[in-house]
Amino acid sequence: MLPGGKRIIELTVKPRGTIRWNTTGANPKDGQVYTGPIELDGKAEVTIYAYAEDQGVPTQRTFVIPKPDQIGPTIDRTKPARLRKKLDFFDNAGTFAALNSAKSVQAKLREVTVKIGTGTRNVVTRFGSESVIPADKLEAFIAAARQAIGDETAEVVLGVGEVQFQSGHDLETYLTKVGVGDIGAGEVEQ
Repeated sequence: MLPGGKRIIELTVKPRGTIRWNTTGANPKDGQVYTGPIELDGKAEVTIYAYAEDQGVPTQRTFVIPKPDQIGPTIDRTKPARLRKKLDFFDNAGTFAALNSAKSVQAKLREVTVKIGTGTRNVVTRFGSESVIPADKLEAFIAAARQAIGDETAEVVLGVGEVQFQSGHDLETYLTKVGVGDIGAGEVEQ
């Protein structure tokens, strides 16, 4: 926040494109052309509706700019959500709590690394960044890997870069069940 209670918001489109925007929710395609940083007055939460286009390829995004004193992002409970935060679970208890919580809300995982077993009896796998894995399928993979190394109770270490939810409500439920700490700006996308 700048002196006088102003907040400055910058929008970009990669690699290029024209951005139009508004704060009313009316068709952002007809909004004002973005020419530089947007100054927001006051302490209220503001939603910016943006439309970008380049060579006939359009995209729309909505950005909720939280109150200056708000801790964590604003989550719309009705819209799909993505948690883009590196989550690491270093033992069976943490890993399976995370997987069971993800299964209960039908979440999907991206940027997954999993290590099953220790020493010379282990499996280490990294799923490609474009692989989106339902939690139940990852659990089945872990069971198969445990069976393959001959240790049905082998320790499992899990790393996840993104979790996708059908709604913000599901995201909030997951965060509560798993006990994820503070969520920073930019770690939730809707």
